[in-house]
Amino acid sequence: MCIVWAPIPVLSWMIPFVGHLGMVTSDGVIHDFGGHYFINKHRTRTAFGRVTKYAPVDPKSIRNLWGCDDAVAAWDDAVLKASNVYERMEHNLIMNNCHAHVATALERVNFN
Repeated sequence: MCIVWAPIPVLSWMIPFVGHLGMVTSDGVIHDFGGHYFINKHRTRTAFGRVTKYAPVDPKSIRNLWGCDDAVAAWDDAVLKASNVYERMEHNLIMNNCHAHVATALERVNFN
């Protein structure tokens, strides 16, 4: 359970704080919004390459379980539901992007 970051080739080289976000489920699969109607699901790579930074998600930070048995199940459910929503959307670099995908899951679990 974590949020991951990967550099976007060329763009991150010029503007180092710009990158690509994804989320990892409890079984170790990265989910990231990689483009129009595309959720990348992989164990070691995002749509833009290998993960270079990650931030673990503390289960105690999950405040809304949505009827799940525990925080881990709620996290996995939020990641899957966000992915289901975004695999039906067009990608936009400014508004509808990987950051919005991650934010949707974080909002669902009322992340603290």
